Amino acid sequence: MLSLNIYMKDKISWQDKRVAAITRWSKKRGIPCSDMNPYFDEYCDIIHSKANNKKEYKGVNMTKEEKKDWEVTLSYDVRHNDTYLIPNQTEKDALYLAENQNQSSECICLKEDKEDIEDVDTTIKEVVFNSEKKDWLPKEVK
Repeated sequence: MLSLNIYMKDKISWQDKRVAAITRWSKKRGIPCSDMNPYFDEYCDIIHSKANNKKEYKGVNMTKEEKKDWEVTLSYDVRHNDTYLIPNQTEKDALYLAENQNQSSECICLKEDKEDIEDVDTTIKEVVFNSEKKDWLPKEVK
């Protein structure tokens, strides 16, 4: 039986392995398989990818600046703070999405204060998912 599993493992494509990993991550956290899932865009890219392996796919889809997960807080002169989780983006793209396209499926609103909007000040920090606390936490500097 062991040799059969090894044989089957070699036949599974890199796309199937990555989609299975995204599915496991989503089910573990109770996140639906929809455009609200932070990995939805990656899933779509993988399904339509013509790459022969994951390394080739990453080379095509990743920029020189590595994509990470970001928590972006917009602070307004009138007391108003919005906090978004923007997964799998460069810092520049995360800022753009939070400031200009925060209603898109790529922005997950974590906290929103509803008051009048004035001048805005933006802070951004890299975050990672902590499986023990089941929450997004600021990345620790080493």
